[in-house]
Amino acid sequence: GPGPDGGQVVAMANLVTEGLLGEVAVLVEDAWQRRGLGSALLRRLTGHAERAGYAALVAHLRADDPAPHRMLDRLHRPGSAHRDGAVVTVTVPLSAAAQPADAGSAIEPVALRSTPAVRET
Repeated sequence: GPGPDGGQVVAMANLVTEGLLGEVAVLVEDAWQRRGLGSALLRRLTGHAERAGYAALVAHLRADDPAPHRMLDRLHRPGSAHRDGAVVTVTVPLSAAAQPADAGSAIEPVALRSTPAVRET
């Protein structure tokens, strides 16, 4: 739907933290998938989590959807995966250097908005 500036949100990512773990979620509108938006948002959240000192990121993925798995693979970080029925939980360790200042807080979501020039493509 339209954002506060009139643009349409086409992708968003959330990072919610608890202790030293950050849980990530990325959503990209169907028409905008396979353009690198999800990967770009995930890289941005990963960098933020590392700078904040978190130890690992956790993502819950549908087992039957390969796209999010490829997106995590593009981080080029070894991780572990655990399957529970239709859900795979992936844990990606980070090179955390410091303790987070506010453990247990939620970090504001990041969203990409389309612009009139981008909509024409």
